[in-house]
Amino acid sequence: MGLTLLVPGQGNQHAAMLARLRHEPAAHCVLQEAAQVTGLDLALELRRRPANEWYENSFAQPLICTTVLATWEALRDGLPEPDLVLGYSVGELASYGVAGALDVASMLALAQRRAALMNEVSPVESGLLAILGLDKATVELLCAEHGGEPAAINGSRHVVVGGTIPVLERLREVARSAGAKHIRLLDVRVASHTSLLREAARRFAHELRASGMTDPRVPLLAGVDASPVKTREAGISALSDALCRPLAWSKCMQVAWRSGHEVFLELGPGRALSRLLRDAYPQAAVRSVEDFPSLRATADWVCRELELQAATRAACEDKPSLRLL
Repeated sequence: MGLTLLVPGQGNQHAAMLARLRHEPAAHCVLQEAAQVTGLDLALELRRRPANEWYENSFAQPLICTTVLATWEALRDGLPEPDLVLGYSVGELASYGVAGALDVASMLALAQRRAALMNEVSPVESGLLAILGLDKATVELLCAEHGGEPAAINGSRHVVVGGTIPVLERLREVARSAGAKHIRLLDVRVASHTSLLREAARRFAHELRASGMTDPRVPLLAGVDASPVKTREAGISALSDALCRPLAWSKCMQVAWRSGHEVFLELGPGRALSRLLRDAYPQAAVRSVEDFPSLRATADWVCRELELQAATRAACEDKPSLRLL
């Protein structure tokens, strides 16, 4: 199998996240179009705004989507077309731009509407809490007893829960008492992927139906259940459901790996998805664009790994015939 792209969500923004795109003409075109749609010079705003404002939905979601698509546009001529695209949270929306189902303007307009709808329906004090070291069943029991809901299953002992801030504070304490090894309040300011956003999901589905979304050119997996997405209708369902249902990221990784995908590139910002995949499947060839000094170096690594995997498969296929000689 060929290249799989990993598209991250919010939480890993940083001041230099657009720096590698500064001299990339294809990326510059995306950034210009983003400025027309959003009314913001995102690179300037990233430098101008204090860091705590990078995580506001209305800024973070267009910023992530723009960064992802600008990075891909700058890389794509040096890479083969991917076989699969996996997106996490708002990264799932961005993945539809990468997969050719949404143009830049449509994707960014949807990112803005997604953020606005989430803000409108979410309780004022809500968010997400990552709990590491407890299994899914234990976390679900704690949620049932103290409020909150699972929002993402990222690994066998890595669960994100969502709820109001008072609920998350209670869950922080009881999870620690139950033996959690690490607990962290995430830099996301709504209870994404929980039933608190059911109304936002309903309204976002209408926005998606009114958009110019087409069937994707590259297959995707739905974040909520890892089912294949090959049509516009499946995409509308997947993207709207993801607002109010927990993400099955661990299952998405499993489906990709078990179907033969071996080379994975995270488009950034950050390295969160590549770390999760490497932890689950140490034999995978997986990196983030932020691991490399340049996009050229990124493309070189991908091409080398794809060639290596192809050579390995060819050698394995030749072995039976050699034994017959």
